[in-house]
Amino acid sequence: MLWKIIVSLFLTILHNKQARRKMLFIFSIVTLLFIVLGFNFFGNFLEQYPFIFSLYWLFSLALTTLMLMMATYDLLITKKDIRNLKEIELQKMLGEIKKEVSKKKK
Repeated sequence: MLWKIIVSLFLTILHNKQARRKMLFIFSIVTLLFIVLGFNFFGNFLEQYPFIFSLYWLFSLALTTLMLMMATYDLLITKKDIRNLKEIELQKMLGEIKKEVSKKKK
């Protein structure tokens, strides 16, 4: 039940351009902070506990992968939107040309 709600919320955010970009920005900031904290502040602690070290950096890798996947998705959707806008503009221009040609024939 909770999983379905989370997935539907995530899909809703992905389909909204502004929400998708805000989420991508937030993931980028969180990932950068997570990596900086791991190197600078938690380094000594993580060296002492190899299991926690592995979990920490696996989570960091997961955040980075998620961020890259979202960026790729955003790129593909943006390219699709641009292609659709080009098609709409082309159809408008062809419609205007057809109107002009039909006016000149009369």
